[in-house]
Amino acid sequence: MLHPSNAKGHSITNNPLEHTDNLEKAREILGELANELSDEELKTTVTEIQFLTDSWLDEFEKIIFEGKTLNELLIEEVSL
Repeated sequence: MLHPSNAKGHSITNNPLEHTDNLEKAREILGELANELSDEELKTTVTEIQFLTDSWLDEFEKIIFEGKTLNELLIEEVSL
């Protein structure tokens, strides 16, 4: 399995939580547990969760769409 920093479109340096407002939103959503994490730990955790979610969704789409993700199908459609 790829690490989040190597995933296409999912890089820790390209993290949507770079802004303080987004960090606060993540802390609000996650509740007390998030208060125990540093900003850097929270960024990493959210990035890793996002990577896993995207990976699982891609695998599910491949089952449904005969080995292709929805994004791959859309790219094919645009290319036609």
